[in-house]
Amino acid sequence: MATREQLVEQIKSLQRTNEDAKAAWNDFADTQLGGIKDPNRQDHTVLTNFLTLFANGGIVEIQQTAAAMRAQGPSPVDKVKQIQRSEPVARQAWVEFVDAQHGGIKDPAKLDQNVLNHFIGLYEQGGLAAIQQSNQQASQQAVQQWGGATGGGGFGMGGGGGGFLGLSGGMGGGM
Repeated sequence: MATREQLVEQIKSLQRTNEDAKAAWNDFADTQLGGIKDPNRQDHTVLTNFLTLFANGGIVEIQQTAAAMRAQGPSPVDKVKQIQRSEPVARQAWVEFVDAQHGGIKDPAKLDQNVLNHFIGLYEQGGLAAIQQSNQQASQQAVQQWGGATGGGGFGMGGGGGGFLGLSGGMGGGM
């Protein structure tokens, strides 16, 4: 049984020497692997499946599926990548969006399709301004969910100013 590294090298070698194999791998990656074309980023099973399909001629089905997908237009992952490449402000909008609302995960292939479609819709509506407004709304919702990020009272001696979640106070006010 071949090691994962041997399978990676076999696929890379096929891509360098055979245009059909290269196209087959790209179609396989687009239809089965979320567009991740680097064989080093795939596990043993995925690599073995591709090589078996290619050897048995089963790759024709994947090529047909890929052709049908291309006819439908770019996937949400590809569309987000296109938006990011279109202008620096678009890249900034993506970074702000994922930082504020999705834990800073910047690789669109790692996010749910609904998240990507939400970003695409916002960006097409109003660019960076729409993203920033959405981020502000998400931030306000988080504050409301957690009971307010700031507030009076506090736990110190006397009133004092509130702080994060109203937990910091101080020694303000009279005793």
